[in-house]
Amino acid sequence: MKTQPRLPDAELRRAGFTLIELMVVIGIVAVLAATLLPAHSRAQQQGSATRCLNNLRQLTAAWRMYADDNAELLPPNDYPYKTSFVLASTFEQNEMKNWVVGTMASAIDATDPNQTLLAPQTMLSSYITQVGTYKCPDDTLKFAAFGNKPHCRSYSMSNAVGTRWYSALAGNDGILGQPVGGGWLSLPYIDPDPNYVTFGKMTSFLAPGPANTWVLIDENPLAINDGCFAVCMTGTEVVDYPSGLHAGGSGIAFVDGHSEIHKWMSLFIYTPDVLPGGITDTVVPADDTNAEQDVTWLADHTTVHD
Repeated sequence: MKTQPRLPDAELRRAGFTLIELMVVIGIVAVLAATLLPAHSRAQQQGSATRCLNNLRQLTAAWRMYADDNAELLPPNDYPYKTSFVLASTFEQNEMKNWVVGTMASAIDATDPNQTLLAPQTMLSSYITQVGTYKCPDDTLKFAAFGNKPHCRSYSMSNAVGTRWYSALAGNDGILGQPVGGGWLSLPYIDPDPNYVTFGKMTSFLAPGPANTWVLIDENPLAINDGCFAVCMTGTEVVDYPSGLHAGGSGIAFVDGHSEIHKWMSLFIYTPDVLPGGITDTVVPADDTNAEQDVTWLADHTTVHD
């Protein structure tokens, strides 16, 4: 019977790692981990931002296709902001036709995309059939009041963009297909707004111009309700809050089809102190020059004085 020759004790000791050698290896691994993890985190952030921008481009393309199919008329954007779509009657639902129906202030609307995002009353549903397109991948906030579920939608449309539907049929305010009233552009709330231009057709984007007028924005999940994002043009107050989920920035899509992550300068602009689905007008702090620049940028890219 053959046996493996036994190594001398000195050779056995040389075959393993010493404690110092192990500590050196562990130290190198720790340094590599510390170097690579931030890069991995940045890559993840960039990946989710890219997916958010792709969602916005798809939604904007669908918005444009709707206008192409309807003699340049833009889809409605006057949904009754805290009214549940799912719980409404069929007659009421047909009065609520909008670029997207449903309010994120309602648990059943917020968590059932098949009944809102794919509803025939959602005017983009003929063009967008994947419910995930309406959701920023970084919007993962869950709400206890909604059964610990997240919202199904993250994006909202400028209050200066779109046409009337609900306000004409149910509210008797204006004529079906007219440009939206632009409530909140001037404070206090006025509909129709007497001071600023609203856009009801693709041909109406003359100023600030297609490349400088935003259509859709990634809204803060704590503040989002209906599909309309209100901007106050005075530059002194915030009504709806954008998201800051992309390292302090929001995804924004413009009329010409391009989208970008816009980085906000002040925490104030994207940090609401409101309940889920709430809405408030908050005075910009007089000593926060960064917040003033943020709201001015947003106003400059929303509309112009009539």
